[in-house]
Amino acid sequence: MPTDTGELTCVRCGLEVRVNRDSYEIFERMDWVCFHFAFEHGGFDPDEECDAPGCPSSPSSSPAAAPCGLLDPDPAFQKLDTAESHGPWPPRRSLPLTPASVERDAGG
Repeated sequence: MPTDTGELTCVRCGLEVRVNRDSYEIFERMDWVCFHFAFEHGGFDPDEECDAPGCPSSPSSSPAAAPCGLLDPDPAFQKLDTAESHGPWPPRRSLPLTPASVERDAGG
């Protein structure tokens, strides 16, 4: 059993194991999520819930489980996410591209 003072690193993802430290050796020196996907998830897609209880891909255990629209949007993102503030993308330019237009667009 590992001591509480040493850092334990998951051999699969490389992150520090902080939860379930007492099961580090049982989980093949991995955190529980990596162990689950390596040995318990079977032929399921990683984004699909498997038959194991507590599967991290379960909609109820996913951080994205909140229904869309219930979280307050970031006002800074909303400002960036409007076509009016940025105009069309990609920017429309008249052809042909000339040295004068390049210099003008560069601010020179």
